[in-house]
Amino acid sequence: MRFHSTLLCMFALLAFSTAVNAGGDSDGDGILDSVDNCPVTVNPAQEDLDADSVGDVCDNCPVTVNPAQVDTDADGVGDVCDVDDDNDGVVDAVDNCPLIANPAQLDADSDGIGDVCDPCPTDPANLCNPCPDADADGICDANDNCPTVYNPAQIDTDGDLLGDICDPCPVDPFNDVDADGFCADTDNCPTVFNPAQLDQDLDALGDACDPCPTDPTNNCGCSDIDADGVCDVDDNCPSIPNPGQEDCDGDGLGDVCEVCPCDADDDIDSDLVCGDVDNCPFVANLTQADADGDGVGDACDCDPTDASAGLPLEVEELLAGTMVGGMTQFTWQATAFADRYDILQGRVENPDGAVCWTQQDPDPTDIEYVEPAIPPPGDCWFYVIRGVDDVCGGPGPWSNGNINGDCP
Repeated sequence: MRFHSTLLCMFALLAFSTAVNAGGDSDGDGILDSVDNCPVTVNPAQEDLDADSVGDVCDNCPVTVNPAQVDTDADGVGDVCDVDDDNDGVVDAVDNCPLIANPAQLDADSDGIGDVCDPCPTDPANLCNPCPDADADGICDANDNCPTVYNPAQIDTDGDLLGDICDPCPVDPFNDVDADGFCADTDNCPTVFNPAQLDQDLDALGDACDPCPTDPTNNCGCSDIDADGVCDVDDNCPSIPNPGQEDCDGDGLGDVCEVCPCDADDDIDSDLVCGDVDNCPFVANLTQADADGDGVGDACDCDPTDASAGLPLEVEELLAGTMVGGMTQFTWQATAFADRYDILQGRVENPDGAVCWTQQDPDPTDIEYVEPAIPPPGDCWFYVIRGVDDVCGGPGPWSNGNINGDCP
């Protein structure tokens, strides 16, 4: 079970929320946005097959380097691997306007440039525009991605504003960033200078950037029983290959070797139904019967014939915001079966961290509470919340688990 609580301190005059990730992890995959190669798409393993710093799960060309992710026709396939960039049914190789849709391929002046992208559609010399055009390709020098080399199609595979015909690295937008004479698409260490391209273990990683230059498994001699590239001491499934080390429930055991990969309690009620899909995760109910269809199994439903009654679920989000005057407004998402909510406030009262809880706003029927008091300097107040069903379910779980200690 996940635990949630909210902390309000005067140290920084800030209100913290369990729903806000202060570390900047928009997709909640455990990788900070600043280093996440897909900051809004969950990918804890950070796979990046083409090593273009864009994760495979959000890369529109996952096996072709294209960090710019240019997708002219917005079809989800990047230009560098899209054979028809403008999605007009004519492949780029023969399209007279490869970046502008023109299925009819009209070319009034027969100059090889389609009318829709021809600056002078009725002038094969393309002199209708008096702007300088050194290479006479019909593209003004100011707009030409290769102003001295004829390239009317203006193809720019890597999106670096240099046309392929004059780009030293047409599929490398950084144009050999390590200046070793090898473009990134052919460099076995794209960001480390290594003009010799030595690769002793032939693992496609140059010795200059290979953590284990003589070990093609890159384990540097450590034990790796399942040969998945992860040393046994660090492998969350040491006997089953799982190079991505996926661990849905975060319990330290890899998904491929767990019966319940997304249930940290591993079917705690032993009814052969994993907790993440069990409609009574703490009460054995193999059949998962649910007469009233409320998502709560009959075995743990206080009224299995009334879909509006039942033990409230845990409140998932308790948000805190500072109001004018220093007061704090708490809001939360409504939880199933809750007719009202209890909020408890805890205060740290001694160096050992003992917490004393006093009930606040005992019968709110809405989903917000304003705390008028302000913690004294150096003190911290903790808040937890639970839903209450007045029909038969009673109180649900507190948002941070069991509360210890008595309050005066």
